[in-house]
Amino acid sequence: MSTVTIRCSGCGFENSTGSLFCSGCGKSLTAKCRVCYADNLNEAKYCRSCGAEIASASIGLPLDHAMAWRETFDNVWGQQWSKLNEYDWERVRTQGVPTNVDGKYEPWIFATSLSSADYHPFDVEIGDSQSKRRAFDFLEANRQVQSYPLVDKKGEKRPWFIATRCRLSVLVPKCNLALTWWYRDLSAFKIYPKKMRFGGIGLGMDGTVLAIIHSSGQYVALAFKVPSPGMFDYFAATTLSDPVSRAVGAERIAAKADSRRSFEELLTEFAKDIVVRIKQ
Repeated sequence: MSTVTIRCSGCGFENSTGSLFCSGCGKSLTAKCRVCYADNLNEAKYCRSCGAEIASASIGLPLDHAMAWRETFDNVWGQQWSKLNEYDWERVRTQGVPTNVDGKYEPWIFATSLSSADYHPFDVEIGDSQSKRRAFDFLEANRQVQSYPLVDKKGEKRPWFIATRCRLSVLVPKCNLALTWWYRDLSAFKIYPKKMRFGGIGLGMDGTVLAIIHSSGQYVALAFKVPSPGMFDYFAATTLSDPVSRAVGAERIAAKADSRRSFEELLTEFAKDIVVRIKQ
């Protein structure tokens, strides 16, 4: 009975089944699938686990990890992609983003409306921690990003932030912003709070800003609304004489503060995944 072996494509050495590296030259005998991250033989054309074409599949989050994030954000935002209209879908197509939200190899993780967005082809060399710090110092100095209405006057053009297994896309018709960045090309990120104001009037809503720097030096700052205590909450907690009403006001303030912290922690973990961990 012949023994099954794995021939090294580099030196031709016959290795025993289960070998990860060639005993003759040290070359890796496996190729990791870019979709499900399963190990395959170097000569394999398709992944033995998910069927993706190994050479052409896009680099991104592991498929099971992406689907776990999808479930998490579904609990936060719901499946907002059902709200995209024909105009939105046309812009999605022009950016090359897959239009099948349940795609086998690149499903969507979420789509959500933005409160505001600011994009700059900021010319900065992203090669070390010092240059990244300078870029974020610039962001800090320009934290008051211009705020765009959620919809235009006709109620048709919403700004969207879309994330798939492999890339993120930002579509803001109001300022003619449309960009798509692959996760593998992202360099750094930062999350910071911002008071949301429109027309100089505070609306009782705080914003959480996700700033992402591309390896080319460009950056985008995306603002999300999060519930925050309003004037009535503070009035009830500090002014009303009824102890029950005061307690209810204090509870509402605490609950909204916890909600904001939870959202910022969630967004931070997702940003770490698509910017930092994906390169590890």
